[in-house]
Amino acid sequence: ARRLTQSIIDEYFNETMQDQREASDNTRTVLMTEAKRVADKVSDSEHQLQRYREKYDAMGLADRQTMVVERIRHLHEQVSDARNGRLELESEQAQITAALAGRNVVAELLNLGTIAERPEIIELRKQLDGQQTQITPLALRYGENHPVMVQARLQVRETERALEAAARTAASGRLHAYEAAHSTENALQHELQIEEKGAIELDRDAIAYHALERDVQANTAVYQQVLARLKGTDVLQSILATDKFSSGFVKVVEKPLVSGEPVWPRWKLVVAAGIVLGAMLGFGIALVRRAFDNTFTSVEDAEASLGVGAIAVVPQSRQLGFRDGGRVALPPPGAPDAEPFRSLRTTLSLFSDAQGHQAVMFTSAMPNEGKSYCAANYATVLAQSGRRTLLIDGDLRRPVLRHGMHKTQNRAAFTDCLQDPSRFELSFEPTPVPQLFVLGNSMGTPLSSEWLAGENLRLVVAKAMAQFERVVIDTAPVAVVSDALYFARLVPTVCFVVHAGRTPKRVSQRALMRLRAVTGHAFVGVVLNQIRHGDGGYRYHYYSSRPYAAGIGSLPATG
Repeated sequence: ARRLTQSIIDEYFNETMQDQREASDNTRTVLMTEAKRVADKVSDSEHQLQRYREKYDAMGLADRQTMVVERIRHLHEQVSDARNGRLELESEQAQITAALAGRNVVAELLNLGTIAERPEIIELRKQLDGQQTQITPLALRYGENHPVMVQARLQVRETERALEAAARTAASGRLHAYEAAHSTENALQHELQIEEKGAIELDRDAIAYHALERDVQANTAVYQQVLARLKGTDVLQSILATDKFSSGFVKVVEKPLVSGEPVWPRWKLVVAAGIVLGAMLGFGIALVRRAFDNTFTSVEDAEASLGVGAIAVVPQSRQLGFRDGGRVALPPPGAPDAEPFRSLRTTLSLFSDAQGHQAVMFTSAMPNEGKSYCAANYATVLAQSGRRTLLIDGDLRRPVLRHGMHKTQNRAAFTDCLQDPSRFELSFEPTPVPQLFVLGNSMGTPLSSEWLAGENLRLVVAKAMAQFERVVIDTAPVAVVSDALYFARLVPTVCFVVHAGRTPKRVSQRALMRLRAVTGHAFVGVVLNQIRHGDGGYRYHYYSSRPYAAGIGSLPATG
């Protein structure tokens, strides 16, 4: 083992170095070819850039662009200032035009601040105010027609005409200023458009120049990367040429040694881990199944969910059932699988004797829950106790109790009795079980609801109870069809069969609610069918022990 490990290490080193040499040679060849191609590309792009510079004078392109941009910025500022001045004069021009068109031109013009604040206007207004102030005392002293008074009024009128002339002159000046500002703005705007057009042309020329410049830069960067990779490959080849490559590539921590004991398997650890993991897995699966199980698994679960007491618990069995085309099977004497039905017989017999009930109906929520199985075997143990018993197949859609129907074709069926109750005496037939008779059907019918809804069903049940000590009726599932509800109105005792581990709880609850709504005062009990040995509830019954039930007479007399 040690020599084999050492040979593997040596071979690994040799193969690794050979692979590295081959990879390095291939990489160098590829890089050399790529370097030549990229170098030619760099040279071509540089020549194209130089030709473009010489053709379009691209050397001063950046300076021209800078000057044009600065000129455009300066023109934008001038246009903005001219526009602002023009807008101010434009509002004033409208007021001046309105004032000149009015009746009192001087008064309206003097209301404008730019005209009223002019120095010559201010001086004339002061002079006019002084002259008007002197007229009042002169009029009191000399009178209106005195030469002094006439001279004073003449001076006032001359001052007013001078003020009007000055106001008109100022207004005309403002109008000329507005026109000049508008002309200046248009001129600057036109110059700005010319400069912007020139800038666009420069940018168009610069696009091709910058594209060529970026191409040169990109090709140069790729060429630098290829050269760097090529230099790294040269360094790797120089390392591969020496014997120190393996020590730099892989470090041997410890040479292979001969082990004193096997490293694996550690059977104790494997067994312990298997036990622990198996237990955890089984426990997890059990919890998951329990969490998602929506069926009845124990007597306590059935009684708590349905609110009805369990009168029998039937274990899983393959011995009792139907054989030979649907005939009722005869359980062997002392069979432990028949003990649940003997217990059911005892429970219902005590109740029936006390209440005077002699008819029992078996039904379920869904098909294939074992109601026919329970009804047939319950009728069998009743007949074995010496009671004259009639087993009626009330499931008209899917009848299963057809004992002897294929041999006696002229015998009336249960459906015939529902059409004509007078044929009841010729309908039931004996079975191999003494005191047990069967009233069955040869085939199903879709008209079961119509036949069961009539008065004939009551007459047939009454005839059966008059001629037999016990009457056992197997009916259709409650959650599927409503046939069983017609029997529930006539039968005083109802056995609701639930298949353990199969029937959903909600379906059974709804079916039992329908039954109890129809039966009213009738006795209703639950039969938990096909429960596994050891499940909750069944293990509490003493007949679940096969040696005890089958070993009758094997104990000493003192026992």
